[in-house]
Amino acid sequence: FASLYPSLIMTYNLSPDKMILSRERAESLKKSGKKLHEINFKFNGNDVLAWSIRHNNIPEEKGIYAIILEYLSAKRNEIKKRLAPLKEKKEDMELVIGLMANFI
Repeated sequence: FASLYPSLIMTYNLSPDKMILSRERAESLKKSGKKLHEINFKFNGNDVLAWSIRHNNIPEEKGIYAIILEYLSAKRNEIKKRLAPLKEKKEDMELVIGLMANFI
């Protein structure tokens, strides 16, 4: 969850519920004060144009993907923190298991 794609999804609010596919809808949202991120790329030789609604770190503005990824990232960090003290014990146990395997 700390890799490139989840980071981009969270940063640019790339989520189906926050994607805008029509220029008219994008213009309407801009006029209402929403900040949009333009997405423009070629696919099969055709230009693809879409927008995502920027969340500006306002929870109500975040899409479902950003919400889920932030939750999973927080849980992952919490678990890593809880497991950190066990790292040395794990390494010691692996050493003992390796030594025991030599006697079998």
